[in-house]
Amino acid sequence: MTNKTPQTPSITHRILRLALPLLLMVGLAGCATSASNQDSQARQVGTLEGSPVQVTTVPRATYFTGEYDLPADDIGAQTGPLAEKVAIAAVKKAKLDIVGPLTLFLPDWRKQTSGEVTIGVGYPVTGSGQMVPRFEQDIKSEFKCLSVIRKAGVDNSSAWKELYVIAEQKGMQVSGNNRTVVTRGDGGYQVELQLGLL
Repeated sequence: MTNKTPQTPSITHRILRLALPLLLMVGLAGCATSASNQDSQARQVGTLEGSPVQVTTVPRATYFTGEYDLPADDIGAQTGPLAEKVAIAAVKKAKLDIVGPLTLFLPDWRKQTSGEVTIGVGYPVTGSGQMVPRFEQDIKSEFKCLSVIRKAGVDNSSAWKELYVIAEQKGMQVSGNNRTVVTRGDGGYQVELQLGLL
């Protein structure tokens, strides 16, 4: 009788599990992020294709990010490989713990609809960590936003436009900073579009 010791998942296996939601997001054109730490003070201000649109505040957090210049219409296809690259750098090289969902830091979509755009791809992290070339670890302040949760893998360009319309109709000022958060919900993977507000 042989004594088998339980095997712990390799670092690559754990990172691939974290990056899996991204591989399902190939259809993201306007780009998106998903359900983060929800604000208990969130208030609904409208709906978008049957989903509630809320004003919410994402708590302050430390993120490990990489910055990339990508064609606007190719962000969805590139997100999976980039998210994996950032996760590996955070865990294996910087020695940090990933404590939250993948977050894309996006430009003001009113100005950028085609050509190359600069995006940040990152994760909330904890730990002291080591410096890693081409990556940053920084504290992001509270982020007030107009938020809607959508199914992953769909084109969200029209949803972004609608969020801008809702913000204007409600007399809200947009900040020009946007995010997309990727999470796993009851019905599978989802993205939370977060339109930054002042």
